[in-house]
Amino acid sequence: MARHFELSPMGERPDDLCLLSEEEPDGRPALRPQYRPFQCRKCGRVDEVACFRQGLPDDFRGPVALDASYTVGEWVHVWSRRLADVVLPLAADHLDVFELPGDPKYVVPWPRRMFEPPPDTRVCTPIEPGAPGEPFQFRSRPCRKCGRRWSTFVSESFVVPDDVVLAAVGIYFADGVARSLTWIVNEEIAQRVSAAELNNVKVANAFSARAP
Repeated sequence: MARHFELSPMGERPDDLCLLSEEEPDGRPALRPQYRPFQCRKCGRVDEVACFRQGLPDDFRGPVALDASYTVGEWVHVWSRRLADVVLPLAADHLDVFELPGDPKYVVPWPRRMFEPPPDTRVCTPIEPGAPGEPFQFRSRPCRKCGRRWSTFVSESFVVPDDVVLAAVGIYFADGVARSLTWIVNEEIAQRVSAAELNNVKVANAFSARAP
């Protein structure tokens, strides 16, 4: 049975550091104009890949002190090129990488394989705990326009298919514009990332050991 690991950014998530949004004159964040065609007018969530393909903003700069990875206010992950250079030779067919023109030492990764809550996932109240063994719970009804909804995920209850090289679980938080990703990598990638001794990236054995 294949072993899989969670690859997660450990850099701080500053709420005021946004990639897809910008500050309005009244101080409130709003999606940048070039990405608004890809935003649901009802719930405000976006098609992330459509935004990335539109081109990432020239004026975005990440935290100077971080090295390998961090998360911006919209829950989008940013990787250093050093981290991408470790992962890509082993997972080039499983990962898209989008350039940050204003911060060329970093990139935005996106998985080509995404696990999301299945349609028959149980709907819980916002404070109700999930049942043991349930990896997903819906915490809201679906948006009437786009169908996206608030969900939670428990990695310890998730059984990763043996054939996964690199993938991610994607869920929307209550106020999330973009999906929050839990990255899944196979043992070879996990070992290579650990051996590279990069700052601000964690490799953890976080998933169920049950056979699929």
